[in-house]
Amino acid sequence: MVNGGGIVLGFPITDDLTFSVNYKISNDNVTRTAPLTAAYFPNGDTLTSLAGYALRYSTLDNLQDPHNGFYALYNQDFAGLGGWIEGWRVGY
Repeated sequence: MVNGGGIVLGFPITDDLTFSVNYKISNDNVTRTAPLTAAYFPNGDTLTSLAGYALRYSTLDNLQDPHNGFYALYNQDFAGLGGWIEGWRVGY
């Protein structure tokens, strides 16, 4: 079970380029961990606090039903801002 929430604030840089920042805090309850992964994912509660940013480039004609255009996303999240989990992740 996961409890938590977050916020995202974004603004356009150009018509096609958007920058956004985000913050998320969640309390994850891990149960029934497999013996091989128990050292990495122990049973119990885990508090995660993370902040990050994203750059989106989109020339799509329609976000709900795209037929033409280009979409690219680059984002990074940093954990360890008061929670028990530390690290970072990158997506593109």
